[in-house]
Amino acid sequence: MKTEGKLETNLCYLFTILMSQCDSDTKSGLENMTEYSDVEAELDSMKLLGMIKKLVYIGGTNDNNKSHNKSMAHMNLMNLHQNRFQDIQYYHDQYIAMRKVCKELMQTQ
Repeated sequence: MKTEGKLETNLCYLFTILMSQCDSDTKSGLENMTEYSDVEAELDSMKLLGMIKKLVYIGGTNDNNKSHNKSMAHMNLMNLHQNRFQDIQYYHDQYIAMRKVCKELMQTQ
């Protein structure tokens, strides 16, 4: 019981820390989402992270910019070049991250 209480407390702290790390635009975008009130009432950090991911990848609930976001992500992926003094592992990680963004955007059609 004691451990379960600590876990709940730590999850509440995590929710607070995640919200404090968001800038004002991200906070307002999160607060405008319909499911935010439920997530805030439950202090569910995992759902909050999912909402942040949705907001960052596809612009939240605004569907007007989906095609623009997709095309920009693909252009950034195709224009990705390794800098002269850039480590190959860092470049590879950057490429994989950009591919994940493009893949996520394609799944949200």
